[in-house]
Amino acid sequence: REEMVLITGLDHAPITTARDVQDDTLFAFRNSCSYRVKLESWYRDSQTAPDNVMEIQSYHAMLACVAGGAGVAMIPASVLKQMPDRSRVQAHTLPPAYRNTATWLMWRRDAFTPNVEALKYLIIEKFDDRPLNDELIYPLQAAE
Repeated sequence: REEMVLITGLDHAPITTARDVQDDTLFAFRNSCSYRVKLESWYRDSQTAPDNVMEIQSYHAMLACVAGGAGVAMIPASVLKQMPDRSRVQAHTLPPAYRNTATWLMWRRDAFTPNVEALKYLIIEKFDDRPLNDELIYPLQAAE
């Protein structure tokens, strides 16, 4: 499970809704990225949209663009915490419906190598936070 934050330049005004950043360029991964989909739903639910979206290929590039005052981006708080230049941006809390997300590890049955198996058990050991309900299948199960 991950907590997502919206990052802006240090001089950005406080953010309460997506309307507060509608004039800022949004730096995001490609259209199919679940983080981007979640952030775009925040804009849509606020009845607005970013004026401009720039696709970026890495969190480091996003951070550099945002720190330079070029726009905003959404990244996991845990990723931001690990970045050496994190003090060059400010993190804004998103509403609960857009803040929390989960990352799933999946693989094809025929690609279950010893390395993937070792990664599976490392993740289970370090980050076992399976849902407490029966809605979802066991998250580290091979895809059909």
